[in-house]
Amino acid sequence: MDYLEDLASPGLFEWDLQQGIASLIYFAEGFGDISREQDDIAEIVEKLRAQELQRRTAFSSPLVAAAESYLVKRGSGKTIIAGYPWFGDWGRDTFISLRGLCLATGRLDTAREILIEWAETVSMGMLPNRFPDRDVEPEYNSVDASLWYIIAVFEYLRISQGKPNPEDDKVRVKLQQAIDAILSGYSAGTRFRIKVDEDGSLAAGEPGVQLTWMDAKVVITPGIGKPVEVQPLWINALWIGQSFFPRWHSFRESVGDIRDALLE
Repeated sequence: MDYLEDLASPGLFEWDLQQGIASLIYFAEGFGDISREQDDIAEIVEKLRAQELQRRTAFSSPLVAAAESYLVKRGSGKTIIAGYPWFGDWGRDTFISLRGLCLATGRLDTAREILIEWAETVSMGMLPNRFPDRDVEPEYNSVDASLWYIIAVFEYLRISQGKPNPEDDKVRVKLQQAIDAILSGYSAGTRFRIKVDEDGSLAAGEPGVQLTWMDAKVVITPGIGKPVEVQPLWINALWIGQSFFPRWHSFRESVGDIRDALLE
């Protein structure tokens, strides 16, 4: 980032955190009426400060509170921001982090909204690697985002058992259908030569496209072929798939030799 910029600075604020908790309230355009008398502004600030402190007390730890910052709206549902200040929601990052941000913190409703929202985006067995800003079409260029999604769905369904929700049956069917669509797409073959090889492993990649987490375009060793970090995700996805759909059982058995080789 540039060391020098021309954004306005409202001033310098200092707090001694040993004396108590500090809350900075930012008044954006259209947020409150700051043209009132000073006393009224002070009352507004104090009210907002109290509300923010009350919100923080609902979290069991600062880490759980910090996790809330990465949960944002996406369409009618929710999603997870990969990082601030400029990253949007990336498929790989979303489903690697969902278990920690949502399931481990008890945010099952949020996890369900995120998984349902992304289920709508499955295309040819793939989930988007990322959603670009300004209504640009999502980019389908990740081999592992869909496989991480399957893990997140499985963990959500496992944890949510015994915690009934009126939408459970409908949600479960929708999420399982997304898993089936992903496995079907990968098995039949999809974009960027992602396809199951004769030995049951998952092959992927073509020149000029970065499909794995090592997503630099200029690399000494391109991730084309059968990336070792993708095979455990593929085997696990088949194991999860056959627990919902018996027809994937034979596929899971076909990768037994790969699994044993990875364990060795």
